[in-house]
Amino acid sequence: CGGNILIGDDKGNCVDVELTGNSVNVIDNQMLHTNHFLSTENNHISDGNRLNNSLTRFKRAQYLLDKNTPMKSILLDCDEEEAYPILRPYKKEFIGNAGTCTSLIMKLDERKLFITKGNPLKNNHYYEYQL
Repeated sequence: CGGNILIGDDKGNCVDVELTGNSVNVIDNQMLHTNHFLSTENNHISDGNRLNNSLTRFKRAQYLLDKNTPMKSILLDCDEEEAYPILRPYKKEFIGNAGTCTSLIMKLDERKLFITKGNPLKNNHYYEYQL
């Protein structure tokens, strides 16, 4: 079983912690993550369709980020022409390919968190929380 944790602070520091059943890999200054391992230490772990889906969404998000697209717009990107859009309908019955469950944005320098209640295609209002 694997996992992923993005950690950041209000000073601009961020890391992506990737967890596998027997290893922990830390990637510095990583702001984006989809559902595949980014660390080269985990290249041996892949699942064809899921990997392609995740890689496609990651590349699209990185492209938009490089163009200075606001994070909210990136997370709400659902280009129907794309085989694997970033924002996808939530399908509760499809385990492993459920789509987008929620959308979350952190403005660390302001100590704010914005989150939708469920899939943003059904409710794109972001609730704001601040520390």
